[in-house]
Amino acid sequence: MKKIHFTLFAAASLLLATEASAQINIYIGGAVSLKDVTYNTLKTNMFGAANIISQNLDNASKPTSANNYTMTGTMPSLFGSQTVNVYVTWNGSGPAIQSLTGNGPCNFFASATQGVTNLVSANVNVGFAVVFQSDYAYPTPVLSDSTYGCTPTIFARSINTPPTLTNLTSQHLRYIEANGSAPLSLFTGNASDTTDIKWIMRDIGAAHRIISAKEAGFTGNALAYNFNFTNSTWALDSVGQLTWPIIDKMLTNSAVGPCITFLPPTEAANIPATNILSFNGFLPFRGSFNTTSNDFTPTINGQYTCWGFEHIMTLPAGSVDANIAAFATAFKTALSSNILAGTPYSIPLSRVNVTRTSTGGLVTPK
Repeated sequence: MKKIHFTLFAAASLLLATEASAQINIYIGGAVSLKDVTYNTLKTNMFGAANIISQNLDNASKPTSANNYTMTGTMPSLFGSQTVNVYVTWNGSGPAIQSLTGNGPCNFFASATQGVTNLVSANVNVGFAVVFQSDYAYPTPVLSDSTYGCTPTIFARSINTPPTLTNLTSQHLRYIEANGSAPLSLFTGNASDTTDIKWIMRDIGAAHRIISAKEAGFTGNALAYNFNFTNSTWALDSVGQLTWPIIDKMLTNSAVGPCITFLPPTEAANIPATNILSFNGFLPFRGSFNTTSNDFTPTINGQYTCWGFEHIMTLPAGSVDANIAAFATAFKTALSSNILAGTPYSIPLSRVNVTRTSTGGLVTPK
């Protein structure tokens, strides 16, 4: 009897282990600027809304703006009836590449139950970036890297910045990044404009910081300012802010003095459209920037050049798990289709008439 009992117990344990191993875990990290279309693609194309069992978002009222979420369900077209858990953190291109190359885990919501904020640490196995792997100090292993779109970097002023500041040039950017601030007269050409304009910025994990600096030819150590809301003072900031909501708050809070910065399009949606600046005399879009549909003709044709490719990355062939590779391939195809159908912040590669071989590199006709 003991032998039979042990055999049955062992068989049951093996069955439970097999069922647990049948679950597929996908850990996604990357650029904040890609979060809107990726959420919609995960929900509609990869899972299918009817196949999502549950999801846990840090912005349940506006899922496309969520920076952290976990979803569980099935993806019948890829994995049949197997349970698929997708863990997502939009923590920046840099942290995603760092984690994907095995140089440190990222934190994800451990549960797909809404409102549960416990975290689990894991390495990213599908990364999204708007710069190349070579833009960060994690060269090995050389990742499998495929591009499917492009996105512009947008420059903006705060609500308390004088409206006479309408344009930023590469020279202006190099000066203000090196010094942390600049007089308004540098931008307007009017010697009586003595207002001090502060530069605010994200940390180096934000790829749009790399895009803007390389586009302008800035190669030094960037210096910026951070506004202390407790005592209403500015303090020098040589590191940069860890999240975009902090930047958004400095741009839109009436207590904050004049300042300017760079933004991904998803964050530019949180500021008045009239506060967007041209760069080297051009805007990346025609008309007024909005959250529904934007005409990126100046970027598409090469008039506006401060932009980056949209990349999807995995470990190289031979190292990547077969399920992850299949997911990434299908995900890229679905993303390309959805961007082509229309999204306010991304441009499909098939519509872009120019190209470049590196971030900030020469833009040439295709």
